[in-house]
Amino acid sequence: FVTSQQFLLSSAARSPHQSGNAGAEIRVLPRMRVMTGWQTDRIQISGLSTQATLTTSSALRNSYNHVEFDVLFDITAKLTLRGGYRYVWGDSSSFVLPASGLIGPESVDLKRSIGKAGFSYRLLSQLSITGDYAGAGTDKAYFRTSLYSYQRGKLRGSYQISPKLSLAADFSALSNQNPAPNINFDYFAMQTSVSMQWSPKAEGPLSVQASYTRS
Repeated sequence: FVTSQQFLLSSAARSPHQSGNAGAEIRVLPRMRVMTGWQTDRIQISGLSTQATLTTSSALRNSYNHVEFDVLFDITAKLTLRGGYRYVWGDSSSFVLPASGLIGPESVDLKRSIGKAGFSYRLLSQLSITGDYAGAGTDKAYFRTSLYSYQRGKLRGSYQISPKLSLAADFSALSNQNPAPNINFDYFAMQTSVSMQWSPKAEGPLSVQASYTRS
């Protein structure tokens, strides 16, 4: 029943983006170092859309910031312990005008405190083991499945059996919970991987690598 139809849409958008970071490392004692860092990332997208006689304006704004510090202490020449803290904050908002249907202004905030710990163990140049742990808590997150109250850990080791053969293994786990009554989100994941690298000649151009991962 439709013999002809014409549809015309024109739009224009601009998206300025600013980001920056800064960091420092301070040697407090011969065996102690303090590392600190700051990062910010901000983006703003605004646009106009004209369809027939209707002009729609929209905007999306998002900002992310974090500040952190870590303390590293060399217990011995082979063992290093570290601990730290990170604070994350940000916000996101969007709107479409004139409002129509179910589309309306939205605004969310992000705030998170994270505690960190870890160690590094090195035995000459043959064996190295590292471990990291992070635990965080918050009451503000962007999405229902975002990281909320979580615990995350990782353990990695590598062993140089000979100049031609080396082995490595990784294990990681993540547990995340959002206990809000209308969400009750619970997530848990683990991953284990092992890998091997062999070179027929220690300084040769050819090497073979094999790995296996279960998650």
